Amino acid sequence: MEQQVGAILEWREAVFGAAAAGSGYIPPNVLNSQILPEIKKSANYGGVMLWSKFYDDQNGYSSTIKASV
Repeated sequence: MEQQVGAILEWREAVFGAAAAGSGYIPPNVLNSQILPEIKKSANYGGVMLWSKFYDDQNGYSSTIKASV
């Protein structure tokens, strides 16, 4: 699992730059098209967790990713 997390962090840094990689935010289109298809291959995949219900209510993030989760 540590290797998977490390690989995701490296990938985020390569795609978004060091500052964005540290924030933890992944745009929904990137999550749907690039990350979830790979992560869902893992036998340990159990879904995703959002950081804030408040912000989800503001921007509709969960509605955007629901079909891909």
